[in-house]
Amino acid sequence: MTAKILTPTGKVVHRSTYRLLTPKELADSVEQVYMKAFLQMAEALWGTHLVSGQLEEVGLIDILDPQPYLDTQQTEKTFPVLEEEVTPKAGDKYIQASIMIPHGNIFACGTVFSHKCNAEGNAIGLVHDNPILDSCIFDVEFANGKVTTLTANAIAKAMYAQCYPDGNKCIFLDELIDVKHTDDALTFDQQKIIVNGTTHQCKFTKGWFICCRWKDGSTLWKK
Repeated sequence: MTAKILTPTGKVVHRSTYRLLTPKELADSVEQVYMKAFLQMAEALWGTHLVSGQLEEVGLIDILDPQPYLDTQQTEKTFPVLEEEVTPKAGDKYIQASIMIPHGNIFACGTVFSHKCNAEGNAIGLVHDNPILDSCIFDVEFANGKVTTLTANAIAKAMYAQCYPDGNKCIFLDELIDVKHTDDALTFDQQKIIVNGTTHQCKFTKGWFICCRWKDGSTLWKK
């Protein structure tokens, strides 16, 4: 439901939220100036003898005079006390998660290390089983020490983007940084074979390992 409010310009607007002026506000000199200007406007438009029965003619309807009440007069039935759902800080599924997100003009690995809290120390947002509806905000730290803030759904999106449908993690190669071999690796000369009197150079990777550095900064030796 909305109420019809007469503005100082003589137009009627619909508002769902409104209240009466308090006795202190009615006695305020500034408010009295506003009320005097409003009454002068009304008299200029409709005269000084507009009664409640004529309100419909100007776009208003006669309503019952609402009685003001105090908050202390509310009961548990009319104004129940609702327990606020507090987002837990401990055991959160996003804390300590490592994700690949844009950092400047590159992708960098960041670690979620804490909830973003308000001035009262409460976690901002409400947790939800559906990541899209989760409104929590977290602090994410990069390897260079810089910190940024991300919402839970952005973190979840980055986590899912790093995985294949079967659940295995998907990471991207940055560069090859080292190489090593074991004792059973073939030397360059041992890789030569002779076929019909012709020497051929074959390529064997047995015993050789390459150190790969991934986009998230981690390294791994691969055959």
